Amino acid sequence: MDQDDNVHPPTLEEQTPEFLSAFINSGSNFLSDYGWYIVILASVSYYIWTKKAKYVYGQWKKQMDEKDYAAKYHKDPTIFQSIQETMEANRRKMQEELEIKAKQYMEKQKEMEEAHRLERIADWERHEKGLGYRSKFKVKEEDSGTSSQKPVKPNLRPEYNPLMGSGGSSGYRPPKRSCCSGGGCG
Repeated sequence: MDQDDNVHPPTLEEQTPEFLSAFINSGSNFLSDYGWYIVILASVSYYIWTKKAKYVYGQWKKQMDEKDYAAKYHKDPTIFQSIQETMEANRRKMQEELEIKAKQYMEKQKEMEEAHRLERIADWERHEKGLGYRSKFKVKEEDSGTSSQKPVKPNLRPEYNPLMGSGGSSGYRPPKRSCCSGGGCG
C-alpha cells in the first residue's frame, strides 16, 4: 500500500512549467507596456513602404533588369539582332496594313465626293428647268408587294383628341397661389 501512495501526487491540478509561465508573463507584460508603440511603428512602416520604399524598390528592380538585359545581349549579339529583325518585320507588316486601309478610305472618300458632285449637278439641272432647286422630301424606295407594314387602325371617333381635354368645363383646376397661406392677406 505504501507504493500506491507514491504513484499519484497529492493534488491533481495541472501546473504550468516555470520557464513557460515566466515567458508568458513577460510577453503579456511586454505587449501591455509597448503594444501601442508596436501598432504605431507597424502603421508608419506600412505607410513608408507604400509611399516611398515601394517606388524606390521598383526603380532599383528596373535598373537591375536593364543591366541583366544589356549583359545578356552584350554577350550574344545574334539574339539582339534577331529581336530587332522581328520587330522591324512586324513594323513593316503594320505599315502595309495601314497603307491599305488608307487607300481604301481615300477611294471611299472619292466615291462619296463624286456622288455628292453628281447630286449637286442634278439639283442645278432641276433648278434650271424650273422644278425647284432641291427636293425637300426624301424619296422612298418601295418594293412592290413585299412591304411588311402594319395595317392602319381606324379611329373610333375621329373628332376626339385626348390632348384637347374632355370638351366640358368639369375638369379640376387648382386654386391660385397667393403670398399668404390660409387666405389671410386682407
